[in-house]
Amino acid sequence: MNRISVFLTILVLSCTVKTEKETSSGTSVLSSESLIGKVFTYGPEMDVTTCEIIAMCDCCAGNYLFINDEDFVAIDYCTDSKLYAAGKYEIKGDQIVLHFTGVQVDHSFNWEAEADTLSTEEDLYVIKALNAEPSTLTLTLLNCEKNLAFETGIEETPFVTLNPKYEFKDLLDQMNDDGIYQLLGLNR
Repeated sequence: MNRISVFLTILVLSCTVKTEKETSSGTSVLSSESLIGKVFTYGPEMDVTTCEIIAMCDCCAGNYLFINDEDFVAIDYCTDSKLYAAGKYEIKGDQIVLHFTGVQVDHSFNWEAEADTLSTEEDLYVIKALNAEPSTLTLTLLNCEKNLAFETGIEETPFVTLNPKYEFKDLLDQMNDDGIYQLLGLNR
């Protein structure tokens, strides 16, 4: 059996989709209170013992921030840029359904300003609003004892886990300071 097969077998045994039978009260373990003010990281791999994302690559991971009981922001990180997207979410049993509005904000390094000796620090980044097609993504809860974890169904970034290493307030403040929050159409 090759290493990938062993990994997949361990993954299936360690992190399986929760069923209604596994929730003790018959109600979902998900609530907006378990999401609001928290940062979740998405990426290509997950450590099955800690249920934490492993993203040892450029442009393959990001964060979801759950702002309140309906708004979320997705931040997609790449080497010299970040792409922000916003939308509304709803909880349906053991799933979170993300409805992206299509409004995006690109925050990219300005390579031309770096070469310009007269440019200021404010010139080093270009921030612009973009339009994309609205879309929907469903996160399905996984049974991981050590962390809140989800499966996305997306081949490149199939896993999402709660990430206490990021400070929600710091990310929100940075988006607000850069004007990204407003460009996404969110009110603070």
